[in-house]
Amino acid sequence: MFDANALKEVKPDEFIGLGMKNSHVYRQLFTSLTRNWSARDRTWIIILATTVKNRERVLTELNSRFVETEWRNPVVQFFSNHTVTKCADILGNKNVIPVANIPSCTPDNRTFDNFVCNQWVAQLRVDDDTLQKQKAWESSFSENEVTSGGANYKRGFREDFWDTKSKDQYPLLNNMSRFEPEADGPYKQGDIERSRRGKSRRRRPRPRPSPPQWRMSR
Repeated sequence: MFDANALKEVKPDEFIGLGMKNSHVYRQLFTSLTRNWSARDRTWIIILATTVKNRERVLTELNSRFVETEWRNPVVQFFSNHTVTKCADILGNKNVIPVANIPSCTPDNRTFDNFVCNQWVAQLRVDDDTLQKQKAWESSFSENEVTSGGANYKRGFREDFWDTKSKDQYPLLNNMSRFEPEADGPYKQGDIERSRRGKSRRRRPRPRPSPPQWRMSR
């Protein structure tokens, strides 16, 4: 019914970060892939990904648009070699980013109030207070700022979508490592502010063992 020998094929290195990719990870990957690129090239990648959100359509448009610009060729190269349209399209190549995740790869303003103004925060294991603040922001954003979309676009906040993603419970990551909250349970505002400053959890002092109690025999 099961093959115990399959356990011998398990390679621990292949499981590092497995199933943990979120916007923090994609931001670090984007920064790594474009570290030698100009700010203008990098910015146009963000602009096109935010506007179009589809790899094939970006490349199709670039066949006939912006042909005289200096940034066009490196941007075409990036979308050709390092992107897919959606997460399900990632097969084997680890150095690719879904186009839908590129808009959130911009550096974030490291305050709690700006932190909750991101759609991916609802997917983290945050406390209810943080979750409700994020929900309030996303609802306002969807109702007042998003005015167009694809063929099946419906204007307004989709609470059913939000409820689904809020159950993901992803951990916070700092430099590809799990960031631990101060206490057991979800991340609270203080934890998030420490993670934004790059501070790890304070180490709790280990209790000293009591000296052995010797009993005199009579």
